[in-house]
Amino acid sequence: STFRASTAPATRADVNLLKCVLASSLYPHVAVADGANLQRRHQDCRFHTFSVPELVVHPGSALAGALADRSPQELLVYTELLETRRQYLCGLTPVWALPALLLSASHLETDHEASRWLVDGWLLLRVHDGSGEQLLATLAHLRGGLARMLFARLAASRPRSLDAVALTDDGGLLLAPWQAAASGQDPALYASLSTLEEGAR
Repeated sequence: STFRASTAPATRADVNLLKCVLASSLYPHVAVADGANLQRRHQDCRFHTFSVPELVVHPGSALAGALADRSPQELLVYTELLETRRQYLCGLTPVWALPALLLSASHLETDHEASRWLVDGWLLLRVHDGSGEQLLATLAHLRGGLARMLFARLAASRPRSLDAVALTDDGGLLLAPWQAAASGQDPALYASLSTLEEGAR
């Protein structure tokens, strides 16, 4: 079949969806603005990543001239860190922090009111309007749905190693059979796992 690109202009919802997909693909390559950026020149605005603090945006970036004006509820997703005389963020896309982090994070902790969220032991998010519990329910629904969709796509491709993965009732992936494969109890899966490990070296 012939692929035909749509000529319809992208809506705001389309753009936001693409940004969420991009953030999920690049996570944890996210940078958080320093709280003192409002008092700095654009070229001196600082950003912090999980592993490297005090980064600045590369002067060739399209965002370089308007950094201090960005919303504090936004993050920068980046593709590359470049170090010359300074450490630069490159390949930037601004995304809304809440959906980008909550849909992509590996580990989330929250208080009993779901008003404070600790993302991967690094970033603290606050929900001030009392909607934390509703947000928690929505998040569980979305992440479960995403896991089921991913599993369905993988199942359609029928890789042999997928037989070692099961979908749980809460939308998670049950990986316990891999332990049997790694121990040699299942020779076919053990061979697949060994091949995978060799390819990663």
